[in-house]
Amino acid sequence: MKYFILVISLFVIENSQAQNKHFTVNEGRLTWKTTFKTAEQQVLTAIAKNNPRYFIRKNENAGKSNKVNCTCKGSSFYTEQYFDFNFKVTTQNGSYTVEVSDIVFESEGDNNTNNHLEDFVLKRGKNTSFINTPKNFANLDCFDAYFKKHFVISDAEEIMP
Repeated sequence: MKYFILVISLFVIENSQAQNKHFTVNEGRLTWKTTFKTAEQQVLTAIAKNNPRYFIRKNENAGKSNKVNCTCKGSSFYTEQYFDFNFKVTTQNGSYTVEVSDIVFESEGDNNTNNHLEDFVLKRGKNTSFINTPKNFANLDCFDAYFKKHFVISDAEEIMP
């Protein structure tokens, strides 16, 4: 009986780590998502104005970044590399939700292979849970702060989950 409870506890702990702040893991893919409250009607226009390196597809309520980076004190080397990502914005009842996916770092080596953020922050072989180290969570916090900073518009306020 004790063994059964231990196994169930480990399973719950393992699966609860599939979410970190605004990041979630689904089928091995990492997504960042949050919602902001705003009275602004032209959310995509405001996001584009604040972020000249983002290409907005207004007809799709989506976009893509181009060669952006974020650096935070105490974060890993890869946060300083240029990366691209896709994003989608949905608006509803005085709020907008931003969902970021496909975070891919440019290759800096001779092999020209790009790395996804999943390669750095998820456990190898499982791709369903985060690497459980303070450094890894500091890296995720760095990206979390970057995305919040770049997707909040002038009068918006984050709605806590």
